[in-house]
Amino acid sequence: MPPAWAGTGSRMPIEQAVTTLADVDPADWNRLARQASVYSSYRWLRYVETHRNAVARYFLVRRGRELLAALPSYLFRADIPTFYDPTRLLGATRMAEPDRPVLIGGTREGYRSELLTSDALSEDERRTVVSLLLADLRRQGAEADALTAILYVPDHTVEFLAPCLRETDRLFVLDAEAVIAVPVDGLPAYLDRMPRHRRNTIRREMKRFAASDCRLEIHRLADCLADIGRLSVQLLGKYGRIADPDEEAHRFERQAAFTNELSRVFCAYRGDSMVGFAHFIQWRDTVYARSLGFDHDVSRQAALYFNLAYYSAIRYAAATNIRLINLGCDSFEAKVARGARLYPLWGILLDVDRAGLDHVDFTAFQRERLLQLSGLAGGGGPQVRLTASDGGGGV
Repeated sequence: MPPAWAGTGSRMPIEQAVTTLADVDPADWNRLARQASVYSSYRWLRYVETHRNAVARYFLVRRGRELLAALPSYLFRADIPTFYDPTRLLGATRMAEPDRPVLIGGTREGYRSELLTSDALSEDERRTVVSLLLADLRRQGAEADALTAILYVPDHTVEFLAPCLRETDRLFVLDAEAVIAVPVDGLPAYLDRMPRHRRNTIRREMKRFAASDCRLEIHRLADCLADIGRLSVQLLGKYGRIADPDEEAHRFERQAAFTNELSRVFCAYRGDSMVGFAHFIQWRDTVYARSLGFDHDVSRQAALYFNLAYYSAIRYAAATNIRLINLGCDSFEAKVARGARLYPLWGILLDVDRAGLDHVDFTAFQRERLLQLSGLAGGGGPQVRLTASDGGGGV
């Protein structure tokens, strides 16, 4: 059946492209993003525009003045973020032109990409606008001779993207995100649903914080830039990444310029000195973990990571009617052990024959990734499960 607008003249969808989200009405954009994550929100994407290492373009589909669908894109000609370079993620080498540009559809920071469509669209209309946006992305990729991908895509976006893909595209499980469902009764109910040995561990960690002379304060991002810049650098240094505290503070300042009202920073103080923080962004019914930093002389003694990133967040979420804590990617073992469930994030590589990656065994890559993730999920007890829309109903 053709879309409802077929043959209706002025009601035919019109494609547009803009180079800054400032050219789009925030209310129109967030109307599309109301079921999406914070990483598809107007404020977050405006912050992402402050990065200068990619050319941003936003593909839009309208019917009259009504915004029906949208997809951000970012073209990198150099300085490609490590975890947004499909070649590195796949552990592959490009067969030709290793310096070819990379075009990312969806977000380029936040590890969650969604193609946004209006709730008012029928299934046929949605498929039509999704096909239009994919065609726009392919066209930009071909013009730039770029390797083109959409990365970290959740199940609900895959469901309407997959039917629009070509035989030369590849869809595969890339990673996962860890999410804690917050009990209405907060931390006591959270503890009750944990296995006894884990419950005892959590209580010991909370006691270590209470005995450490640390106190908890909750701030907005703009109120503690220098402190979190200093502590973030300490954590990055632990993992071999050298950063400047002033540059880190400036990065957080740019983020605060657009997301300060959404920010929640759980800060640990000893006396007048901040010794740890966990930065979250609150959006709709979810808080999203963004960044951490600790004074290593205090961190282990006071169990700062678990108290700030988990237990303080759970208390806050329950008190403010937040349903979910999205802890993002990585460190899955610790997250699953403390009640998180893992949900798959998919990679979509367009036109692999042109991308120079047609030699990659995507089936083997996905099989290995699913084994890793399902093994972690299985270790967390019956409440932890990796779900995937791979036709098998889960892993």
